[in-house]
Amino acid sequence: MKNIIASVFFIAFPAIILTSQNIEFKKSNQWEFMYEVDGVNFYYKTCEFHDVHNGVHKENVLLKVENTNDYNTLVSFAKVLYYNGKCFNCENIDNIENQVKTVIPPNSSLEGKCKRDSGLKLSMFSRFLNMIDNKTELTKFELQNIKISRNE
Repeated sequence: MKNIIASVFFIAFPAIILTSQNIEFKKSNQWEFMYEVDGVNFYYKTCEFHDVHNGVHKENVLLKVENTNDYNTLVSFAKVLYYNGKCFNCENIDNIENQVKTVIPPNSSLEGKCKRDSGLKLSMFSRFLNMIDNKTELTKFELQNIKISRNE
């Protein structure tokens, strides 16, 4: 019984650390390392998206999830977004819109794309670039409830 409790503690402990870690969010167009959990590295970067035809000019934050393991890995987490210093979705992080769940092949990565719809939810709206009066801006984000498991 003690071995089971110890195993559960050591498996759950990295996720507990990550939900309490405070990553300094700096705007960069280069991949910034966030943290590593069980052979999976998490990165982010900002990008500008311009849809001139529709008049949309915005900044997004992209996520990159890299599997350094030699097996398929199931990765899931919830995105928590803060705009102007206030949590935008803390009340509903369990909502499907805030959840990311994907399988990453061995020694490969998946990343958000700087386009209208990246499909994998690895992109987050940061701010509009062409609205002078719009003061809404992503000031912080967290990845919570990170779960990493082998997927055969």
